[in-house]
Order: sequence, then structure tokens, then C-alpha cells
Amino acid sequence: MDVASITAGLAVAKSGFDTLRTAIGLVKDVEQVLPPGEKKQAIAQTLEEADKQVRLGEAQIAQALGYPLCRCVFPPTPMLAVGHRDIRGMEDRAFLMEVVKRSGSSAVPASITVYECPQCGQNDASPKMWKRTAPERNISPKTD
Repeated sequence: MDVASITAGLAVAKSGFDTLRTAIGLVKDVEQVLPPGEKKQAIAQTLEEADKQVRLGEAQIAQALGYPLCRCVFPPTPMLAVGHRDIRGMEDRAFLMEVVKRSGSSAVPASITVYECPQCGQNDASPKMWKRTAPERNISPKTD
């Protein structure tokens, strides 16, 4: 199986997740107009579980693709690349050599990618020690 086939398959899976998430949102809207009772509560619990399963599936796919996960909520949130930091010291060099060894690549990157959680805003770099290349996001804490 080639990389193009894998990429196409993942695009289809993402589209399926997006469609499922939209459908769950529509059913949640309909659920809001139902009169209070056991059926409304059962629908709400089922929708919550379906949403959780979709997020868990997305996290598993992201992890399989090598994305780091933030554990600010469950299921974990895939972190996105937002910048880079320069290599400082032997610890960073050792980290990059391990990355190269695991990936099977022969090229050593000149910098370390910085990842950030789109949900809570935490990143895996020291403050002010990295350069943002992605636009700033307005992240508001999730209140469930």
C-alpha cells in the first residue's frame, strides 16, 4: 500500500468522522426540544457516548499517525504543530537522533517541532523559547 492510498483512506475516515459529528450535533438540537422524561435522558446519554467514541477514534488515528496527545480531557486531544524551537544542548541532539532512528530517515532536522493542544492551549515547549509559525488561536476552556 502506498502513501497516497493511505492518505486518501485517512481523508475518507476524517470525512466520515466529520459527518458523524455533524449528525450527532443535529440530533442534539432535536433532543433539546423533546419534553423532559426518560426517553430524553436516554437520548442524551447515547449522544454523549457516541460523541465520546468519535473523539476516541480520532485520538487513536492521530496517535497512529504520530501526533502527540494532550490529556487535558478524555478522550485525549491530538496536538497540532504550531512552531519550532532551535536545538539547544546535548539533550535536544539526543532527542533528534532518537526521532531519526525511529523514523528510519537519514536527515537530522534543524529544529524541534512544537505541538499545542487546540483545546486547552498547552504546548510542549518552554515559554518564549520557540517561534510560532501557525496563527494564534483563541482558546477558551471547555466547560462541560
